[in-house]
Amino acid sequence: MKTIAAALVGFALGVTAVVIVQNLSPQPFLAGLKAPMCEAVVRIWLDDDGKPTVKPKDTCLALNRELTWDVDPRMSAGEVVIDFAQQGAYKGPFLKADNNPHQDQLVGRGKYRRAKDDNRSIRSNTADETGRWNYTVTYIVDGKSLVADPAVCIRN
Repeated sequence: MKTIAAALVGFALGVTAVVIVQNLSPQPFLAGLKAPMCEAVVRIWLDDDGKPTVKPKDTCLALNRELTWDVDPRMSAGEVVIDFAQQGAYKGPFLKADNNPHQDQLVGRGKYRRAKDDNRSIRSNTADETGRWNYTVTYIVDGKSLVADPAVCIRN
């Protein structure tokens, strides 16, 4: 009986020590793990009414990573524009990169444009700002503009 009691006391002391160390540590307990190396993919397609639909509507992405918008091939009949709202000093959380074929070169940072008859996915540049960033996806076809309004959250 004494052996069982001693084992239970030892276990309880061990658990207590782990909890105390986790709570007193100046950095998160798992700080030694590598930063997430993920890239997010957002799917854009036309619903039954022909309006662009985005899934996931809100997505999270790690800092220094890229976001890909996988656009429905049927949407190549028109133009797809992704436009981030101005937030403080920045228009969008992604760096300006002149070599990105979908970045709107007239606007620069924060706006991507896929022309009619282009069936490629749209890739952002590298995220360099954290926070929640609202943007619009506009599908322009036959002179009509159809809009969806998702958001992306960039975290450390």
